[in-house]
Amino acid sequence: MKRLALFLVACGASTPSAEMHESPTYLELRASHQTRLTRRGPIADEWPDDPVPEGAERVTYPSGELELWGWLSIPEGAEAAPALVYLHGDRFLQARDWALLAPFRDAGFAVLTPTLRGRNGNPGVHELLLGEVDDARAAVRYAKAHPAIDAERVYLIGHSMGGATAALASLFPNDRPAMSASIGGIYSRGTFASWSRGGDSNLVPFAASDPDEVAVRLFPLHVDQLQVPHVAYMGDQERRIQQNAREAQARAPANLFEVHVVPGTHMSARAPALADFLDRVASR
Repeated sequence: MKRLALFLVACGASTPSAEMHESPTYLELRASHQTRLTRRGPIADEWPDDPVPEGAERVTYPSGELELWGWLSIPEGAEAAPALVYLHGDRFLQARDWALLAPFRDAGFAVLTPTLRGRNGNPGVHELLLGEVDDARAAVRYAKAHPAIDAERVYLIGHSMGGATAALASLFPNDRPAMSASIGGIYSRGTFASWSRGGDSNLVPFAASDPDEVAVRLFPLHVDQLQVPHVAYMGDQERRIQQNAREAQARAPANLFEVHVVPGTHMSARAPALADFLDRVASR
């Protein structure tokens, strides 16, 4: 199927006109798109102020003109450690996110949990899967440049919104991880629409009916442009995410996109997904 047809289906159009051409690639969309936000500000007005976890340090990393922060741990005496960059779900980074990643630290990985623009007191505004993708790439770039980290073994994974962000970051030819994964993060146009109608309306700071705004944030539309292997994890109770992922899989490069269903709900699927991802990247 041609990209134009995929673009139209994903954005809600019905029949392509004779005058329309192939739709732009993701990178072309990103380069030309000027987002029209209906809400400008942080993702929420309050956030938890958890202390820096034991064994971690608070670091800052640049993303464009923004200075953002995260928690970083480096194995003692490491000179070329593999690294995991984990993008949290929900609206904030919390200490419980850090606790989930203990198996990676125990296995000798450096771990970086960045916070993104408009979250956890950071500068910038919440854009939902747009500027945040630049932040994720900046965090990968920061990890690669660290003198104790092996730049060829930096891996990226995220949960929920963090997973969707990790997937989109995997479409760029530079600042890319060696491998990426999402947990419950393969969204559809309907995801944005349902959030806009429901109690999560603040999560969608643009008109969910605007096909241009949707197209630049919708990973399945661009899955054929993956630059690195990506594993899409989801719980066996996440029926809608499974459907989204299977539809994306039909259009993805066979050797770069894998759907992996693990036991659990949207939240409880994190632990088995992280365990499987650790097995994969530890042996690379």
